[in-house]
Amino acid sequence: MTASNYAAGDPEKDVFYKGEKLVYDVTWKGIKVGENIIYIKGRAEIGGHKTYHIVSETASKGIAELFFRVRDKEETFIDSETYYPWYYKKDINEGSHHNKGEYIFDGGRETVVTPGGKYSIPSGCHDPLSVLIYCGFLKIEKGEDILLNYVTDKGIRTINGKVLREETVSVPPGRFKTKVVEFKLKSGNPNQLRLSSSTLLWFADKNRSLPVLVKFKTKYGYVKCVLKDYKINE
Repeated sequence: MTASNYAAGDPEKDVFYKGEKLVYDVTWKGIKVGENIIYIKGRAEIGGHKTYHIVSETASKGIAELFFRVRDKEETFIDSETYYPWYYKKDINEGSHHNKGEYIFDGGRETVVTPGGKYSIPSGCHDPLSVLIYCGFLKIEKGEDILLNYVTDKGIRTINGKVLREETVSVPPGRFKTKVVEFKLKSGNPNQLRLSSSTLLWFADKNRSLPVLVKFKTKYGYVKCVLKDYKINE
């Protein structure tokens, strides 16, 4: 899929709203093991570029605290017109794995500095959070392939996606017509918990959306993230 297949934005018109929040229940084998919250902190200027400041926080809950404690926080600043990132910050704590740092994209988006080094990046390269946000802007149809790159501490990773089908799903906020997209990691190891070797996302069929349902594979089995609450403003 080329860059022409996304809905370009207007830098002066909001597509995200300050205080907008999505809350997901994270379950494993039907048991709630965590919660993920994605929210919009508002607009910000990074290196002269107008951006949206988007935050994702994930925490384990209940019995999972005893076996695999998770406290993840990611922040991305995506361009308000192209939806590509200019800056990314993370504080990842998953079991015994801890990873903290920032990614700084240069003004021409030709290189990025990460805790692991400085890398040349292909056109349209993302960070581990913005790659998910960007998918919500893609004009994708059943059977289409999607190829996206994102940077990690160890270099560039590539994920390949395909729209499998259209499906209506029910989650606590309501019923949604969705497009089911399967992503598979084409190169390297996953950098974050949700970016596994095989991930299914149910995107609400709108001009701009985040997934209402996510299912990804771990070495312990599949984990689901189900949208349980959505708010426009606090």
